[in-house]
Amino acid sequence: MKNFLGILLGGALLTSAANAGTVFAEPFDSAAADVTINAQSDTLATFVDYSNFSVFGTAFSIPEAPRPIPGGAATRGVLAQANFSAGVAAGLNIVAGATPINFTGDYTVSFDAYMNLSTDPFPAGSTEQLLWGVGTDSADPIEARNNRGGGAAGTWGWLANENGYGTEDAAINEGDVELADLGDTQTGEGAPFDAAFDNLLGGPHAAPALQWVRVDIEVAGGIVNVLFNDVLFFSEASASTDGFALLGYEDPFSSVSDQPDHQWALFDNFTVVPEPTSLSLLLVSLGLLGRRR
Repeated sequence: MKNFLGILLGGALLTSAANAGTVFAEPFDSAAADVTINAQSDTLATFVDYSNFSVFGTAFSIPEAPRPIPGGAATRGVLAQANFSAGVAAGLNIVAGATPINFTGDYTVSFDAYMNLSTDPFPAGSTEQLLWGVGTDSADPIEARNNRGGGAAGTWGWLANENGYGTEDAAINEGDVELADLGDTQTGEGAPFDAAFDNLLGGPHAAPALQWVRVDIEVAGGIVNVLFNDVLFFSEASASTDGFALLGYEDPFSSVSDQPDHQWALFDNFTVVPEPTSLSLLLVSLGLLGRRR
C-alpha cells in the first residue's frame, strides 16, 4: 500500500487524528494489497496487468486507468468476477485495509472502475454492477439489491453496467432503506447517464460499460454525494457514514451470462482522503502546520 499523502508530505507517517481517519491509497499492484476481500462463492478477485490478461482463455487489453496513484505500477489492478459458473447471485467486497480501517468525519472515497461485457452479440444474463460503500461493518458481503432487508450496515449503492434494469440502474441506500435510485429511462435532470457515459449499448441512454468510470463518494456534513465521471448522481442525507469503506462487484441474478469470459470488472486507484477541514486538523496534529502567534 502506497500512502498518497505520505508521498506528498515527504514520507511522513499519517495516522488517525481528530475526524480525519486514516488516509489510504491502494494501487492494487499485487496480491499484497492493503485490503480485505470478502467474497461469496463463485466469485474471484485476481491481481492482473490489465494491459495483457486473459479470462477463460479470451485475451483482453485495457488502457491505463484515469487516476494513477503516484508510485503505483501502470496497468496493474484487481480483476473481479461474479457468478460465472454456479447460477447463484454472488458478490465480492474489497475493503480498505488488510485490517479494515475505520473512517470518520468528512472524507472522500475514490476509485476507477471498468466493467466489461460483449456487444457482438449482446449477451443474455449480462446485467452486473459495481458496488461502493461507506460506514460499513465489513461483515457479510453487500450484494446491493439482495441486501435490502438483509441487515446491511452503512451507506452503500451500485451502478449497473449496461442499464439493464430500466429503473434502479444506480441506487443509494442507508442500511436496509433505499434513499434514491435512478434508471436510464428517466429524462431531464433525473437522468445523468448521458452526461457521465459514452456508450449507448442498445438503450435509450448511455451506459457505463466498456469505459473507465471515475467513482467518487463524498461524505460531508451528514450528506453523501455520489459522482460518476464527475457527474452528480445522488446527494442524500445519511447518519451511517462512520465505518469501513469498500468497493465491489456483483451479479445480482441467478442466471449465468452466456458469455462469462466477457463479464467482469477491473478496479484501480482506491483512495480515501479527508476533506480539507479534516486534513488541516490532521496536519496540525502531526506538527506539519505552524501555530499562529
